[in-house]
Amino acid sequence: MAKYYKLNKNGYVLNNGSPKKIQKKWIGAIDVVKDACLTRYGKKVSAIYVVGSVASGTAVDYKSDLDMDIVLNIPKDKLYKRYRENSKWLNKLNHKIKKQFPFITYADSTLLSLDDIFKNKPFVGNTIKVESVCIYGKDISSKIANLKPGPGMQVSLHILPRYLKTTRMRFLHLKDKEMIKKHCHWMTRVLLRAGFDLVMPKLKKFTKDPLMSYRAFAKYYPDKAKEMKEVLNLSLKPKANAKLMIKVIDGIGKWLILKSQL
Repeated sequence: MAKYYKLNKNGYVLNNGSPKKIQKKWIGAIDVVKDACLTRYGKKVSAIYVVGSVASGTAVDYKSDLDMDIVLNIPKDKLYKRYRENSKWLNKLNHKIKKQFPFITYADSTLLSLDDIFKNKPFVGNTIKVESVCIYGKDISSKIANLKPGPGMQVSLHILPRYLKTTRMRFLHLKDKEMIKKHCHWMTRVLLRAGFDLVMPKLKKFTKDPLMSYRAFAKYYPDKAKEMKEVLNLSLKPKANAKLMIKVIDGIGKWLILKSQL
């Protein structure tokens, strides 16, 4: 059963991940990603992290994703010059994982530059700090500032305007049903987390769980509970309906953006 993350006596969020908590069934998939990244990037791999429910040992077969962060000792500019090439390679790797390990709902590996974590982008290190466990390389989480539930952890709300703009354009052109379902799954997770981000400063708690995020949001915004419940249902059972996804973006998505700007 999902719970809010524990806080220490000073109110900072504690990381509930541990290598010992990773379920044996998931280790094979993790090793495939790790070995593929080491083969492709070699000594440039600084660290590899498992993120979320898999790291905390709460992953559920056929419901949970395998999320991993690959930290590279490559300058940000050089990494992003090869963005398309890297994205294509990651998509193939993620597809391979899904095919080889069908109990995994989706696989999503992200390449990060050390520059992003320590110099450039806000929020990038949050996941490593409180949601991840290092399974290869030198763990850098201790070098990332401690976090309290509040504005400094509103990652999904921060990325929402640009993310929904890009995703809306994608839904206008996508034809492949599986790809539509995949982006439906990811988009609804972002919306649920953005909804929780909105109430997090009042609640002074932290979670990434979809159901808990919905319940917390509905408590503070009961007039929007019905719309967010639809988002929750689509998160649990994604649909290959691009028009419906655009409607959700133009509805609760835009409302969240406007509310966050007040």
